[in-house]
Amino acid sequence: MRGAGALAALLAAACGTGTGSNPAPSTTPAPAPAPAPVTPTVRAVAQITSEPFESGGYSEAETIRVLVDFEQRVSVEGSPRLALEIGEHVRFAEFLPWWEHDWPPERPSVGWRFDYRVGPDDTDADGIAITADAFDLTGGTFLADGVEIEVEIDAVTSAHVDSEHVAVAPGENLAPHRVIGWQGPRVCTNELEHARAFRNTPPVLIREWDGTPFRFYFDAGIPASERADAEHFFGVVERLARRIEDQLGYSILEVEGWIPERDRGFDTPAWALPGCVGVRPGGIVVTVIPEERPSGAAVPECAAFYWANDDIDTTWDGTMAHELFHLFGFAHAPGAHSQQSPPGVGVRMSARLTSQYMSAEDLGVNHADVYALGCVFPHPDVPR
Repeated sequence: MRGAGALAALLAAACGTGTGSNPAPSTTPAPAPAPAPVTPTVRAVAQITSEPFESGGYSEAETIRVLVDFEQRVSVEGSPRLALEIGEHVRFAEFLPWWEHDWPPERPSVGWRFDYRVGPDDTDADGIAITADAFDLTGGTFLADGVEIEVEIDAVTSAHVDSEHVAVAPGENLAPHRVIGWQGPRVCTNELEHARAFRNTPPVLIREWDGTPFRFYFDAGIPASERADAEHFFGVVERLARRIEDQLGYSILEVEGWIPERDRGFDTPAWALPGCVGVRPGGIVVTVIPEERPSGAAVPECAAFYWANDDIDTTWDGTMAHELFHLFGFAHAPGAHSQQSPPGVGVRMSARLTSQYMSAEDLGVNHADVYALGCVFPHPDVPR
């Protein structure tokens, strides 16, 4: 009997009863892993809303702006980037929140903007291309209804091709948006001589240029109803100042603010005051003040220009650059404006700066305008 018991114990161990030192493996299958969550995809259209300053294409320091329209509202976390194919290179346009419209990234929107600043090595004779999967989400992401999403670009369009807003398939070149990069400096000729001949009295800014930026003021006497519109142009002048500095390598303008009431001297029109007495208190160089006139008027001999009290028009940013360039000794382009100057009287603006602004945010100036400005106001530390 003792031998039979030992045999039974061995058989039990061999059959996996778990009474031995090696328990039997479980026959219950392991649970299947949970399926990975699927990232939703939202379709979008990329629209290039900028336009090169010159017909040949975008030059160095110009901005390529892209507005991406989504099929539903999305919010932004971090700073996603948009890849642009420019020639043989992939460049990244940076996310640009709409702070100026009180629309922070966490607030859902159907459209978001991306900017790329053209570098000297950027060239593309065929036009910019944007692919379907152009978004780089390593530095930020998009969310729809609080969930992270992928973005697939269905088409690329241009806001300035024509009224049809012609679109191309992702990855195809958008021919109107060529890139020419660095154009090199231009040799100065007779720009300074022509600027001095503008109007009856040479522009005072030419005489006072000492290599430091001209200060831009608004007159504190502008009616309260117009002050918000006037404030808009502080931002315009700052953009123009950066645009000029980017190309020339030095600054021409800087925004100073509002002229204090105690320093005002503008109750009498400048052209009624001999030598523009009282028009530039406290060393003011550029002043915009209200005047009972049907439209604006630049007075280069006083470095001032005027708007009617109830007509500070913020529709076109290019009007500010246009009037400022008059103060610098620039005349209208031939055939581009009803008011013309004889040849040799004033440096010629480009047709675009004269009157052909492409959009509300377009400053109007092109590379030729800025190069000529540098010839009128050369800097001792920057050879021309």
